Amino acid sequence: MDYFRDLGLLLQGNLQCLGENPRERRRQLAERFLSEGRYFLLGTDLHNFDTLQERLDGLSNAIGLVGESAVDRLTVENPRLLLPG
Repeated sequence: MDYFRDLGLLLQGNLQCLGENPRERRRQLAERFLSEGRYFLLGTDLHNFDTLQERLDGLSNAIGLVGESAVDRLTVENPRLLLPG
């Protein structure tokens, strides 16, 4: 992780991982990265509606973990920084 960060790469967290069972390794890692401030943004990566609820649960879990203002920064403010103009 640190190697890629040092190269200037930005990390996107996937909300589906944060909506999984708390015992899942992916969720534990996603929660750790979120808590440590490693993500530049959070996204849904939603390709169909079958997993929408799990992703919405992940959004709620992210808010519970780091707060609404941090999640707003990761879902609204930081993605805007990538847009031209």
